Amino acid sequence: MEEEKEVKLEDITIPKSQLEEMMKRLQAIEKDRDMLLQVADKRQLGIYYQRNRGKIPSHVNLRTMMVVGEDGKKVEKVIVGWVSTKDEPPQLDPATGRWIPEVQKCKLMYEDGTISDEMHQVHFTRNYKQLEAEVKSKVTDEVTGDVALKVIRLDNQKEYDIGINFVN
Repeated sequence: MEEEKEVKLEDITIPKSQLEEMMKRLQAIEKDRDMLLQVADKRQLGIYYQRNRGKIPSHVNLRTMMVVGEDGKKVEKVIVGWVSTKDEPPQLDPATGRWIPEVQKCKLMYEDGTISDEMHQVHFTRNYKQLEAEVKSKVTDEVTGDVALKVIRLDNQKEYDIGINFVN
């Protein structure tokens, strides 16, 4: 039979002002981290998480988009993936000498298996909304090494399997 070991906790005394200063710094660091995750290059963030699989966060953000449903009403759908359909960099028109702006288009894949019409990337980035989800588990494809996350929305408890490149 194992002996029960009594764990004695030590109290450390620090001045209240020092504790308050540490709490302020911690809050500032958390705020900066949240901001950096919001503005980070999502593709590069996904690649980082694939390389550092043990460091996947416990909470991620899913993207949603308001779309017109079959009944004509607007419905919010979770985006589970997208594909770039056109990616033309800015170019110099040889005839006029003027710059032609870049053209980026994509198609979105929604939670119900539907695929959006082709849209400009700018429309997508300006109109998607984010909602928070909790990561329940991760699945790694043994052949490709791609990582997918099993996540649960915090607002309605729906569960999704989403590639790590398509969160945050």
